[in-house]
Amino acid sequence: MKNFCQGQFSIIRILTILLILCSSVCAYTSKDLDKIISKSKNNIIKITDKNYNKILNNERKDYHIAVYLTASSPRVGCALCNEFQPIYTILANSFAENLKKLNEQERLELNKNGGDKIFFAIADFSDNMEFFTKLSLNNVPKLFYFHPTNSNLKDNNDNLHNNFDEYAFTTGDQTTALANWLISNTPIKIPPKLFQIIQPLDYSKIITRLIIIISIIIIIYKFSTKFNKIVYSKAIYQSISIITIILFTCGYMFNQIRMTPYTKTNNDGSFTYFVSGHQAQLGVETQIISGIYAILFVSISFLLNKVNQIKNLKIKFLTVVIMVFTIFISYAVLVNIYHLKHGAYPFYILKFF
Repeated sequence: MKNFCQGQFSIIRILTILLILCSSVCAYTSKDLDKIISKSKNNIIKITDKNYNKILNNERKDYHIAVYLTASSPRVGCALCNEFQPIYTILANSFAENLKKLNEQERLELNKNGGDKIFFAIADFSDNMEFFTKLSLNNVPKLFYFHPTNSNLKDNNDNLHNNFDEYAFTTGDQTTALANWLISNTPIKIPPKLFQIIQPLDYSKIITRLIIIISIIIIIYKFSTKFNKIVYSKAIYQSISIITIILFTCGYMFNQIRMTPYTKTNNDGSFTYFVSGHQAQLGVETQIISGIYAILFVSISFLLNKVNQIKNLKIKFLTVVIMVFTIFISYAVLVNIYHLKHGAYPFYILKFF
């Protein structure tokens, strides 16, 4: 019986040693991760329940690795997970692209420090239930930075629990915050330019713009005669010029610069539409004055350009009277408003208020 127990104990010891040797042999190194990255499309390693121990919890880990833990399934409904993942992906791709752009001297210097042994990984809850349970996670997203096994920053007895730092999600610029966090957590000297963001080309926007440009060119070509009339029409340029002049002479830019209120409320609850003085005005003033100037412009323009085309003398006379009366009243109102702004002005055309 004693010999049987000793034999059984020996078998257990042998099996344990074999398991340790197997885990050591099967564990990944930076060269293994380089091979995985070379086959991936976005420079990010996908972690699952089958490989997390080999990548994160092994004694041969000679690399730094950031791991984004997320839950992309609609059932979970994690909005922040889906918002942050593109940022993380862009940063990982930018790091890989910037790494390729280093010259020979910079690459040699980086290799000496181990700066080329930084990897990015992602773990989705749907493929990592065991891994998430092992980490005792109760919410996502999470971002962990795992140090090399031989690093002295943490206790290496359990690399999965004791050898990582956690990223604190903020409400500001996540891209800059994430890059700074990675630089600060890496004990080796890394050129900041490796984390400069390279925005990927949005081909859908490029195609959309091309379609719009081509469509505009086709429309212009097809209706070139009408388009030429519009382009060379004096009336259009006159109107644009007058509208621009009215906007800027009525204080539109003043309102934009000073951020003036639209109206002013008095103590009794009534509204003030005009305030006195050169250095103050309300938003509604600009609209009222612009409206008066627009009426004057239309009236004078119609009187000069259109009245002579009327063949009926009675209608022509009546039109002239209406236009002149409109101009007279508009100027009278304009002078009254000027009095409200500058009380010392002595003249009136008609006193309305």
